[in-house]
Amino acid sequence: MGTGFEHQNRRQLVWCQLICGVLGQPALGPHLSLVFYHIPLVLVLVSMLIFALAIPNPASSQPPPLPPNASNAAPSQTVIPAAAAREFAQYDTDESGGLSQNELRIAIEKTPRVRGTFEELDTSGDGQVTLQEFLAAQNDGEQSQTASPLADPLLRILQRAIEAMDESYDGWQYRPEETVDSTTFTINYNASISPDGQRRLDRGLILHADGDGNRKISRDEAVHFLETQLGIRWITGDLLRTENGGVVDFANFLRCDVNKDDVLTKSEFVDTWWNSETDEQDFESFDIDGNGGVDLSEFARQEGPYLRKPIQWFEAADTNTDQLLSQAELQTAIRSPRRHLVASNIKAFDDDGDGQLSLAEYRVSMLANFNYPWEMRPKDIDRDGLLSYKEFKFHTRDLFQLQRRYYFHRLDRDGNDKLDASEFDFEPYKLHSLYRVSVNGEHTEEIYRNDKFPVVSSPSISSDGNWVLFDASPPDRSNLTQIMLMKTNGDDVRDVCKGQMPSWSGKGSRFVCCRYEQGASIWIMNTNGTPHKRIDDGWAAQWSPDGKTIAYTNDNSIRLYDVASGKITTVLAKGAHHYQYIYWNMSWSPDSRQLAFKGKTETHQEIGILSITGPTEVRRRFSTNESMGEDLAWSPNGKRLLFNMYSPTHRRELIFQLDVAGAASPRLVPEINTSMPWTSICFSPDGKWMILASPN
Repeated sequence: MGTGFEHQNRRQLVWCQLICGVLGQPALGPHLSLVFYHIPLVLVLVSMLIFALAIPNPASSQPPPLPPNASNAAPSQTVIPAAAAREFAQYDTDESGGLSQNELRIAIEKTPRVRGTFEELDTSGDGQVTLQEFLAAQNDGEQSQTASPLADPLLRILQRAIEAMDESYDGWQYRPEETVDSTTFTINYNASISPDGQRRLDRGLILHADGDGNRKISRDEAVHFLETQLGIRWITGDLLRTENGGVVDFANFLRCDVNKDDVLTKSEFVDTWWNSETDEQDFESFDIDGNGGVDLSEFARQEGPYLRKPIQWFEAADTNTDQLLSQAELQTAIRSPRRHLVASNIKAFDDDGDGQLSLAEYRVSMLANFNYPWEMRPKDIDRDGLLSYKEFKFHTRDLFQLQRRYYFHRLDRDGNDKLDASEFDFEPYKLHSLYRVSVNGEHTEEIYRNDKFPVVSSPSISSDGNWVLFDASPPDRSNLTQIMLMKTNGDDVRDVCKGQMPSWSGKGSRFVCCRYEQGASIWIMNTNGTPHKRIDDGWAAQWSPDGKTIAYTNDNSIRLYDVASGKITTVLAKGAHHYQYIYWNMSWSPDSRQLAFKGKTETHQEIGILSITGPTEVRRRFSTNESMGEDLAWSPNGKRLLFNMYSPTHRRELIFQLDVAGAASPRLVPEINTSMPWTSICFSPDGKWMILASPN
């Protein structure tokens, strides 16, 4: 079946009107600086007008012609939108130029924006509702709905988006059976919300838009897609906003749902909160139907803790009962993780300029919406002191793009497509540093920082404790990573070679590392940067403390390279474990008899301990939904295993420790400062000090 949208240029431009509608800007508003194919929006809209004049619309989109007596009427001074005229014409079934009582009844049933009785709408008293009277009723209905204290302001934005989309597609609401190619639809959508107009193929977006997977987007699917893009509904069909003003705390659901299947298992629910007060009994109370999983409707039940109530919260926060929230009232009432949003959101959403937020202004702001972790501070990756839309991200899953674009636009008060520190409180990109830290926590010294290669990780200390190898990367962590060598007091820094994850040999004369040479591969290198030997394809190489063996991963298996003989054996085969992926930076036990590694299952990250001597056996020591960092470090006495992991309590990555022989949950290393985030970690051979990396 033909789509009715055969003109590629029109398809490429279709979303520009949508963005104008959503951002609340006139089509040629000077503040809106979106571009499409690097063409200013004003030229795009002019092009649209040219195409609209040059290309005849499909017959099905044309309203029936007005009868002769209608053409004799006095010309109106009101500009009637084409979509409104088409909508009116479909209800004017007798083509009289006006709606009878029966025609109006049908129109009201199909157009919720039109309200009132026939007598109220027939303001001229001529026995019919004219197009102008019909349009006025629509406007009155919209204003009435907006004025209602319970009216959801995001629904008004959604309505503008739908109307703009229908208008752009030549009255799509009149031809709902027609479809658009899903790839074209989402590519053009992506280009329209990107300030630079870049066209990108996003397969995740296609899956969200094309619910039935037939590679075609119907109008119903397009409307549903807009609802998901604005945070009104999730792709499962579950509403994220309720009729009485409730907002689902989907950000927490998203955090728990590690395998992204839209159902929380007991392990996902409990393990996510392993160091809080939540336990299995809490899970049972959420699992209403007792099927062992908590879906979104159960998670956001009416009286549950994850259905937020912004209207009631607003009333409680309004201590002087003036129906406005001042900055002081907001700062007092909002919990600390979101408090930094107060100043920027007042400036961005205070439409009447009174320095306070009304209920409607508050409800549309980031402060009242919990579908996404808006409290996270995006990072200035390129370190230019400004936050671009590309950097305006709050989660690893890029969801609710239209809502995110809307927020960026509101925050961008000067319209330069960048946010400065006065417009939004983002996180400056911080240089990673290496620190030498005593195990008792009494001494901490910064020993390395570099502007050109600010990301440092994978420290490895030589057997005599005098030298440390590590890798250093540019801000975007591209394949320009260098292996650096320096004294453990920070002196004599040397650029050794390209590579990652260095690990000293037992004697310290050479090291092993991973390099992109002849593919991802394992290399033994001399300390002057010259290659000694390529071992094998693979990644994540670690030299054993006794100097006899190099362990590394290859095709999701763990292999061992015997240094003396050159023999390679597979100690943990790909099919002999349940991990979808085995991570880099394994850690040898001090006696070289065991390997600790991180593995990813469908829902968790785990720390496993692999026996190297005797029967191959993996002991699953710890499992969590939280994100674990790059390194594992086995203490020289063999009793502790240290690693870094995100701490919800401290809201940063910190160093935790496991008792290797025990079964207890990990706990924070008390001697290490918890006011700083920590990433990589390495023990000195004597166990008296460590080298840690921190994006301080």
